[in-house]
Amino acid sequence: MSGTGLIEWTATSDAPWLALSSSSGNVPHVVTVSPDNAGLTRGTYRGSIEFASAGARNTPVQIAVRLDIADKSPLAGRWLGAWDVVILSFDVRDSSGVYVGAGIFTVPATPFTALGTRTDDYVTLNLQPPTGAPITLHAFFFNDHTLRGALTGPGFPGDSVVLFRQ
Repeated sequence: MSGTGLIEWTATSDAPWLALSSSSGNVPHVVTVSPDNAGLTRGTYRGSIEFASAGARNTPVQIAVRLDIADKSPLAGRWLGAWDVVILSFDVRDSSGVYVGAGIFTVPATPFTALGTRTDDYVTLNLQPPTGAPITLHAFFFNDHTLRGALTGPGFPGDSVVLFRQ
């Protein structure tokens, strides 16, 4: 929206699954839009957000929103993550709901076996090197090809990690 002086605005959504962090304010302002997909089934949902202001020349402004809900992403596959000087790479496969696999930390070069589970979009993998205590990856699916989480264990005190499907 454009205009002169103090511009006050209101925002509304026409979709019950679309949440706005603010429904009114003054320019400049950031509004965070979040979907509430609880109870929604697989499919495509459309809605819009309308920003309006009595003090603006080009009011109201409508923004189209689309939400696609797909089947749960598979965890099986090859994953890669890097931070600082460490690279984490592993392959996992689904063995009747338990994920098994192997990978490597590059600094120092340490192979490991992986064993873990998945509940909805949350993943827990124990990465067991040949000697010593396991390192645990707690992560969630950010999207179909990205896991975000943290590593805990010797040398990894809750280090944040982002992993990408290869």
